[in-house]
Amino acid sequence: MKDVPTPTPEALIVRKGAAEPMGRLSSRIQMPEFEPVAPLERQVLVVEWDALNMKLFRDLLRARGHVVIEAREDRNAARILRDQRPDMILIGVHLSGRLGLPAAREIRDNPVYNDIPIIAVADIHRPEDSMRIRASGCDGFFAKPISVPKFIETVERLLQPG
Repeated sequence: MKDVPTPTPEALIVRKGAAEPMGRLSSRIQMPEFEPVAPLERQVLVVEWDALNMKLFRDLLRARGHVVIEAREDRNAARILRDQRPDMILIGVHLSGRLGLPAAREIRDNPVYNDIPIIAVADIHRPEDSMRIRASGCDGFFAKPISVPKFIETVERLLQPG
């Protein structure tokens, strides 16, 4: 029986596009080529009228590898929802005009879309505001200014399959 050298850490490094490993391991052993795995790309519909908030959410979600679909108002969101099926909805809630809450309730009440997670982002000042948001069917909400780490954790948790 022939002696085969024990692989060392540097021998296990494979050059992209190379058929043979680098390092001290004999070239007669073929090593597989490893390619980076792309993150699971999920679609998130962001409904937000404020351009700065939209940019923040777009940047945070794209940095995590998600596709962002933008809508500036509720009726645009309804059209997008009919044409595409996002994996999540992030909706700006402006409590003075109740913008966002009726749309969230309609989505939640529709059996075709009621399994899509909805996160509300709002200026919350009173306990009854958070109760109104929860009653609208949102799966989560953030008060402005948002905590970026908590936002990312919540989005990733709600986007997990199954």
